[in-house]
Amino acid sequence: MGKEKVLVFGGSGLIGSRAVEFLSQEFQVVAPSHQDVDLLKVEQVEEQIDKVKPNQILYASGFTNIDQTKEKIRYAFDLCCGAVVTITEKAAKKNIPFHYLSTEVVFDGRQSKRPYKETDQTNPLSFLATLKRLGEQITLKSSPSNSVIRLVVCYSSANHPKKDLARAALEILRKGETFNATTDQIFNPTFVDDLVAAINTILRNRGCGIYHVGATDYTTPFEFVKKLARTFGLQEQLVLPLSFKEFSKTRSEPRPQYEWLDTSKFVNSFGEGILHSVDEGIALFKKNYRI
Repeated sequence: MGKEKVLVFGGSGLIGSRAVEFLSQEFQVVAPSHQDVDLLKVEQVEEQIDKVKPNQILYASGFTNIDQTKEKIRYAFDLCCGAVVTITEKAAKKNIPFHYLSTEVVFDGRQSKRPYKETDQTNPLSFLATLKRLGEQITLKSSPSNSVIRLVVCYSSANHPKKDLARAALEILRKGETFNATTDQIFNPTFVDDLVAAINTILRNRGCGIYHVGATDYTTPFEFVKKLARTFGLQEQLVLPLSFKEFSKTRSEPRPQYEWLDTSKFVNSFGEGILHSVDEGIALFKKNYRI
């Protein structure tokens, strides 16, 4: 028996590129480029699935700029939902499990007493969050074999063109400039290597339904960036406190204040050691950091 074949859409992105690298250790991965397959063209997508004949499909594509969604609403809809309809319908006919990467912003972030569980009611605040939630619903309704993997604020040690919170903060702090971070938000940022290890585990075990993935404990963006500064020997005093209220004034679309996800379902389903704490994630980030 050869390796199972996984078709990855969005394999050049911040998450997708690392997923392709990681999954290739266990699966035969096919990740067509944008030039190979235009996700907005139904015929090209269906032809790719027929050609590859995958055992499973990972959808790591999508629109990610929350503040530009209104301006590019049709394009954002097509990526977050339209292409998902095309792929899930084709996958369901061929009994191919489909896995959709989603986000914590499907919740309104008003739950301050405990992190969000997979069973909690969603309530998207922004246009992008609404589209991501619709993508989730399409995924889950099309087949009981499908999964939705929700993640929180991803950061990667790879030198990817797309900046994330950790690498953006380090770049600014290294210049000796100040970096503002909120003190009254709560989140469990997701180290990309932990995320792709979790995806690998879900695919290997044919996991289905919704899974929350992120750090196993929680912090604030302010403390997270200060931890990064300490870990990399940079000046902590350059990290300045900012309230969520003030931060929100600088953004055109609303964000959740409490962006924390309960990861216990994933840990209980697949075991400990795949996801790490915030401090462990930062240590792994530094170990693998590539400028």
